[in-house]
Amino acid sequence: QFEPQMRAILSYTIVPGKWDEARIRRVMAHRHVTTIAFYTLNGAVLQVHLEAASGELVLSNMRGETNRLWVTGLPQSNGVLYFTQGVLTPALSRPN
Repeated sequence: QFEPQMRAILSYTIVPGKWDEARIRRVMAHRHVTTIAFYTLNGAVLQVHLEAASGELVLSNMRGETNRLWVTGLPQSNGVLYFTQGVLTPALSRPN
């Protein structure tokens, strides 16, 4: 029973594509938005929004829990790696 739970949690931390910080900010500017929703490999949604006061990108789940990005956009051969200042648990409900 442990393996399926671990797989669900790990797949929640992966968003397909190469989303470095510059690309996220370009997409936000192009769409004239301050929030972008990303579907993770397990089907849950993570949102990244631009905090107006600080200009920082902040991660949130669908329950509204937030987490600051600590290390942003380390290029990897298969994507981009981010570190957050804490843990966001999966919220599997999709936005309306």
